[in-house]
Amino acid sequence: MILGFILGPMFELNLRKVSQLFVMDPYSIRQHPIAIVFLLITIVTVVMNVRTSLKASKEELNAAAD
Repeated sequence: MILGFILGPMFELNLRKVSQLFVMDPYSIRQHPIAIVFLLITIVTVVMNVRTSLKASKEELNAAAD
């Protein structure tokens, strides 16, 4: 918490600087292959977590029914 309190203002200042230097059009993500890779990794991770959670809850329901 203390670390966040100390680094928070510095983070906000640098975030403002970056946003002023780099104005990104939402449709320009196609021009940034690294961003596409991170987006795909995020989507795959979320889908796998949801799938695992659904599978675990289904197994719990089957175990409780038996």
